[in-house]
This record gives sequence, structure tokens and C-alpha cells, in this order.
Amino acid sequence: MKMQNIRIFETNLQKIQELCELYEYDNWDFRNFLKSGAFSKSEFFLIVKKVQSLIDCKKCSNCCKILKSTLNKKDIKRISSHLNLSEKEFMTNYLKKNKNQEFEFKKKPCIFLKKNKCTIYKVRPENCRDYPNLHKEIVPRTIQFLSNARVCPVAFNVLENAKNLIWVDDEYFNGWLE
Repeated sequence: MKMQNIRIFETNLQKIQELCELYEYDNWDFRNFLKSGAFSKSEFFLIVKKVQSLIDCKKCSNCCKILKSTLNKKDIKRISSHLNLSEKEFMTNYLKKNKNQEFEFKKKPCIFLKKNKCTIYKVRPENCRDYPNLHKEIVPRTIQFLSNARVCPVAFNVLENAKNLIWVDDEYFNGWLE
């Protein structure tokens, strides 16, 4: 696989939603291909690295607008300290427990998102730092990967490049958006 073959298919969030719906069944087939493990993980991570270098997450911030991040104890301690609040004050003012009894921000979009920028970026929660989790093992997380592709231009473009470059079983995807 050549790096120059990795490209950006789409960054418009509305079009990404439409394309994910249009290719939902094909994406599910690709998910099954990923679950089989019959692909080069190094090639997949090469796609991730290249796509991440081409898209600036901070220009989009869609994840901050439509998802609620969960926070662990270290996140709470770090952010409350940054805000000069006690942990209890921070939790009372900004957090609630979700159905899994995890702490998450009370509102969406995220209360710390101002003019499309995170006001606590340097101390943001671990889940925010990791999203869309493409640096992690993909095989056990394929459903999350497809879900993230509907929200995140990086995840979407990784998906499309991976279908185009490593899913060799189906000729349909070879250059489908060229």
C-alpha cells in the first residue's frame, strides 16, 4: 500500500451522515471483514496515521457537540484543579452519572466548547483525548468504529480508505468515490 493512495474522501458532516446511511450494509460487511482479522494491522494503522495528519480535529469539534464524554477519577481531579474548584464543586456543577453509573458532562454540546474550541484542551478528559480511538486495537471495537465514522471525519475517512485499500475481497470499493 502506498501512502499517496491514502486520501480524504469527505469532511462535510452532512455528506458523511448520508454516505454512512447509503453504505450501511456494505460497511457492515466490511466490519465482518475486520472481525475476521484477515487484514494487515500495520496497513490499517498506516491509514489512521496518514488520515489524522490530513484532518485537523480542532476545526470540526463535532464529537464535542453531539457526544458526552465520560470522566474517570484522574480526569475529575485534573480538571477541577485546573478550574480552581474542589472535586465536589466540579462534580456538582458540571457532571452527572449516566445509566452505567459513570460520570459524564451534564450537557451537550460540551460546556467547555466555546467558538468550536475546547477551553480545557490541555486537561481534557482521557476519553476526549482518545476519541475516535483509532490508535487502539480495531478488531474488538468494530461496531464503535462504524458508529464513530458517522460522527467523525477522521474515522469516516479511515473507514473509506481502509475499504478502498485493504478490503480486497470486494472490487466494488476499489475507487468508489474517484
